[in-house]
Amino acid sequence: MRSTYIKNELVVIFFITISLLSLRWILSYINFPNEDIVLRTISEVNDSSYFPLIKSFSNFDFNPSFSLYIKDLNITSFPILSLLPNIFFYKIFGSYSFIIIEFLSVFIFLLVFYKIFCLINISKTSSILFSLILFSTPFIINQLSFLNNSLINQISLNFSTFYDLRNPRPLISNLYLFSYLYFLINFFYLKQRKTSTFIIIALIIGLSLHTFFYFFIFEIFLLLILYLVFFKKKIFSFIKYKFKAHVIFFLIILSFCFLFILQLNLSEFEYRQRMGIFYMDTDKKRIIINYLVNFFMQIEFVFILIINTFLFIFFKNKFFKFFYYLFISIITSTITFILFSPNSIDYYHFFNWILVSGTIPLLILIFIFIENSLFNLVTFHLKRSIIISSVILLIINFNFSYNFQTKNKNDKSRESLAELVTFIKNEKIFSKNDNKILTFNHGIFMWLHLNGHTNFSIVPNSFWTPKKTSVIENELIRSFKSLALSSEDFILFFENKKKGYRYSNSNTKKFFDRLYLANKLKTYSNIDNFNLDHRSFIEVSSPLYSHQSIIPSNEFERFKIKFDITENFVNSDVIILDNKDQIINKHILNKDIYCLKYTNEEYLLYILKKILNECELIKN
Repeated sequence: MRSTYIKNELVVIFFITISLLSLRWILSYINFPNEDIVLRTISEVNDSSYFPLIKSFSNFDFNPSFSLYIKDLNITSFPILSLLPNIFFYKIFGSYSFIIIEFLSVFIFLLVFYKIFCLINISKTSSILFSLILFSTPFIINQLSFLNNSLINQISLNFSTFYDLRNPRPLISNLYLFSYLYFLINFFYLKQRKTSTFIIIALIIGLSLHTFFYFFIFEIFLLLILYLVFFKKKIFSFIKYKFKAHVIFFLIILSFCFLFILQLNLSEFEYRQRMGIFYMDTDKKRIIINYLVNFFMQIEFVFILIINTFLFIFFKNKFFKFFYYLFISIITSTITFILFSPNSIDYYHFFNWILVSGTIPLLILIFIFIENSLFNLVTFHLKRSIIISSVILLIINFNFSYNFQTKNKNDKSRESLAELVTFIKNEKIFSKNDNKILTFNHGIFMWLHLNGHTNFSIVPNSFWTPKKTSVIENELIRSFKSLALSSEDFILFFENKKKGYRYSNSNTKKFFDRLYLANKLKTYSNIDNFNLDHRSFIEVSSPLYSHQSIIPSNEFERFKIKFDITENFVNSDVIILDNKDQIINKHILNKDIYCLKYTNEEYLLYILKKILNECELIKN
């Protein structure tokens, strides 16, 4: 009987998952019928920038150069195990894996929280509803952004880290944390302390280290706090009682730590620099500690801390207390990391999760109140009707907000890309995967790579390759020169641009990632090397601005000198350019050497004449 009940609940959760996600893919096939599966997933999947790494890692290529002529690079420092689910499914299902993973991840999210709510004595039907509410919360808050309220915008920004469809983080990565919470509740409150439970918890902690190391720190601190709370002076007695299980537990975690450190030591140092990892000296420590103190004095944090602590003292629900411990563990782990870590990367994740984790206990309390108070005032049939209606409304709201309000505004660009891809698939020259291809376009590069092309003049995102930065510069300069572009064009390509509240040039981001990170905490070079406007802006920029880049003046001078003295360049076999790029569109190609083979509203495609049978222009 119980088994049948569980199966029924799983069917309901599966149906909800299908209802949440199917419309988006159905509309994709209706609106863009000419796209193949590779291009469709590139266009539809939220954050396709990991695709080239997934493809490379699935072929056991951990140092991809995307060139037939560059070998023996150091491996990438981006954690390989973080993409393990994607790699596994891609190996089996190819590009369809990205769709499968999206459905599977949402299903697991709903299932995990359904099980958590059941553990904390919430009915099965209510647990399904509350799981869906949690899933919908980030999207509902985001819908309120039209109010243009700073507090709402801040909450929306924070809750986007809780969960959304961005693959692999948080779509996959956050499932490790949520599953961890489920097994900890089993371990401490239901006393399921078999060796297998120790192993599962250790595996989750280890995978979290590689997937999103912030979770690794949170999980370790939460475990320590719960050991102190539950076992108190009997900790060592419990460890002795479960000595074998603890040994296995520590061996598993140490193994993951060893792999993590090994990959870092074997990886390219300049790749780590581009990812924004830097050393924290005393002055920098002082800056971030001062920011931390100010953060703890902000009204948002003070309010959340006071209300959670008050409820912790006077509200005797043990499960509310569990999520309060999560909140405290994230606060203490943040303080510890800031004080003692010699390196820094993306502090904002700590602060975002402090506010999110402080909100979760309050949501749990609301769910408990609804279940034990409001739902007890109504009949069973009315309760069921309320839950079913709420589930339907949440599904409709999600589909409306995600599929209609955020409708792709670049339909023409997407159609142009599909037309270009159709031409490439029909052009015989592309049957050879070793032709050297030059493109600055992310989407084109990813499509070509996922379809087996391995030889490129440049890699339009340094995140995908552990090449040294000097090599990336050389390839860029030679590519510019092959297009008859000048050093002034090169400088203009990377000029510092202010967008919204920060400086951000997409080209700088693509080719140098966070090498030129600029905020109160970090600059590429001495502050005196920046012009007065940039210097003034940097000095007031938050240390949490991890995606702001400003290139110093002396670096632009170095670019110009290097550009002028670089003489040789290699003609690419195929050149695919964005027709509307104001800088790249200034290119000049020798008509005796290159044939303009294809053009549409967005793209130009040139092919080396000596590998062509005829030069006939095709237009769309």
